[in-house]
Amino acid sequence: MMLMGHGADVAIASTRLGALGLWIAALKKYHKAGAIDLKLSLQLTPLALLGGYLGSIFLLELDKEVLDSAVAVIILAMLPITYIYKQVAGTNYTPGPVVRAVGYPLFFFVITFGGFFSGGDGTLGIYVLAICFGKTIIEANATRALPWLCMGTVASANYLLSGLVNYELAATIFIGMATGSYFGAGMALKKGEDWVRRIFAAVVLLIVCKLLFT
Repeated sequence: MMLMGHGADVAIASTRLGALGLWIAALKKYHKAGAIDLKLSLQLTPLALLGGYLGSIFLLELDKEVLDSAVAVIILAMLPITYIYKQVAGTNYTPGPVVRAVGYPLFFFVITFGGFFSGGDGTLGIYVLAICFGKTIIEANATRALPWLCMGTVASANYLLSGLVNYELAATIFIGMATGSYFGAGMALKKGEDWVRRIFAAVVLLIVCKLLFT
């Protein structure tokens, strides 16, 4: 989008608004399949609302290049942890109370990050829900749909009020993401956890490369 002449702030703000289509479609699909941990999702929603507000306020305050490198390092560092989690997936793995307690501030950090820069936040969110709350990748993606929708709504409202949104761009992203999310969620539910984990690992590596080398 920046290659099309849009500033970084406009590109991020328009993407955040357009991404609402992704979460609306995903929420509908995952709710119908019963894949959402509704109790946890509702517990995380207040953090998402506050994170979306703070994240949007921070948009113009932090250096994007520093953020790109930082999130790439964090994702890369956490990738081995995902494979450790893979060894307990499908067993009776249940995070202890301390691990769960740590999960809430970690989630708040990640979703606040997502409020001002939508690059890698989804991957980090899945890590937090998987490691700290014992969710599979599918369950994590489903459970974070409502909090991410709420975060995106609050952040988008601030961007709209600030005049940063390119409506044509946001509408195109909304349609594309809603369509892709609806069919992607359906395929994930159909193919199962092992297939999703392989796709997830490949996407993580692509995100790391993109953030480190662009």
